[in-house]
Amino acid sequence: MPDNTRREPRAAKEEAAKQETRQGKDITPLVCTLLERLMVKDDSPMHDVGLTMPAKGDQPEKFVTLNDLVREYKTYEDLQLLHEIAVNDEFKLTKVKNNDPLYATIEQTMHNAYWDLMRAELEQDPPQKERAISLLMDIRVAFRALLEGNNDRALRTIEDHLDPAKVREAIEVDVKAVESYTKFIIDVMGMACASARDEQIVELAKKTDLVDRLRGIMELLDLMQLDMANYVLDLARGELEKHSIEYERAKFYEQLQLAHHFSCPATEDWLRLAYRRYMCVNADTTAAGPSTAGTLDYQGMVDFAYTELFHPSTELMTPESFNLDMERLKQIRAEKLRITICAAIVYIACQGDKPLAVEFRKELAEKLMILVKDCSTVPAMKELLQSLWLHAQSTLTDRVTAEQEVALKTEILKLGDHNSQVYGFLLSKLSLYLRDVANSEDGVAAMPVAFKDYVPETVKLGKAYRKIIRQNRAVYGDFYKQVLDKLDSEH
Repeated sequence: MPDNTRREPRAAKEEAAKQETRQGKDITPLVCTLLERLMVKDDSPMHDVGLTMPAKGDQPEKFVTLNDLVREYKTYEDLQLLHEIAVNDEFKLTKVKNNDPLYATIEQTMHNAYWDLMRAELEQDPPQKERAISLLMDIRVAFRALLEGNNDRALRTIEDHLDPAKVREAIEVDVKAVESYTKFIIDVMGMACASARDEQIVELAKKTDLVDRLRGIMELLDLMQLDMANYVLDLARGELEKHSIEYERAKFYEQLQLAHHFSCPATEDWLRLAYRRYMCVNADTTAAGPSTAGTLDYQGMVDFAYTELFHPSTELMTPESFNLDMERLKQIRAEKLRITICAAIVYIACQGDKPLAVEFRKELAEKLMILVKDCSTVPAMKELLQSLWLHAQSTLTDRVTAEQEVALKTEILKLGDHNSQVYGFLLSKLSLYLRDVANSEDGVAAMPVAFKDYVPETVKLGKAYRKIIRQNRAVYGDFYKQVLDKLDSEH
């Protein structure tokens, strides 16, 4: 959103603002100010806006309100919150959801009662106008939160048109002036809203009942404020990522220095095991013994350690350096498993004597991904392989002999085992792709041919992996180097 002179000018202003951020402008104070403005007042509907934080260790997921978010922008006391904003590209503020039906019923009843009361007051003879005037003033304040600092000229026009004295005078003379003000407000909202709200603006303009129109204005303004908050956070993401890295690194070394008992045993165990395996895999190049000073391939070793950690079969204790990403780590392991298994089954199913028609291949790929969407572990996947085979079998009709079908079934059913060459080969290809995405400057790498049926899923996985790895390396890279140096000296 939010320049309010429509498409091209608005897009140009957004790009200019983002360019300022890319050039290193410290946007954090602006973010804090805008989010505070969006609160409007304690009884504002924005009071219950916030975000759901993922589970951390033994702590369940929790909902953090906008009030908490503003406080953390000021103090950075909540490491998890800042990390979530920096790492999660899909981070959005949302309305808190209360699943208690009684609460929802009471809330809806109270809202209905407010609007029913306004309708009754306006229908009295003479009409009671105070509630309507107060509502228009709330709308005036809401526009200030949306437009101040983004389109001050439009804001001045709105505030002048909705000047309290002028509004009161006009409505005291003729209560129908309220309707005129609603038309003006809807026109302005049409210019100020994000394009995704255009359809709602059109529907709002069609309303003929005055109270329904006022209610619609307030509800849509709440959504526009939420849009603005998310726009601001998106604009500030680059700056927040820098703050997150600096803050996490400082907190980590502060713990190391202040508490003699503080250590990272799981992190050191993870790196130690990865170091030994890396040295075995690269035995030819390490046969001469310990590395000489400055020759240890830190990036290669850490990349290898990351690959080991994100392997679907890994059962290591989660390193302390991944405490804030435990859930994401599990999700990426699970998604790697799902994509690899599905790609492997499609690959095996295409090994018949006749080519598999494009439409059948696409249908099979889509069905397999639907079937595995809730599967997150290797044991669970093994139990599911029989069902996956039955779906793959339907694509083999008239393409293979009975003997070949048995062989293909055997290959599919052993995909969950360590001795499956197809699974191992494709998992290795996917891991290399993720490594290349994480290490590339633009986050782009060549897609393995075997995953051509799952390009969107694989690209999305690569983005998530890249976010975590680059953040983790920036925060803990120096510490990893210290551990690896120690291991190398003992080798």
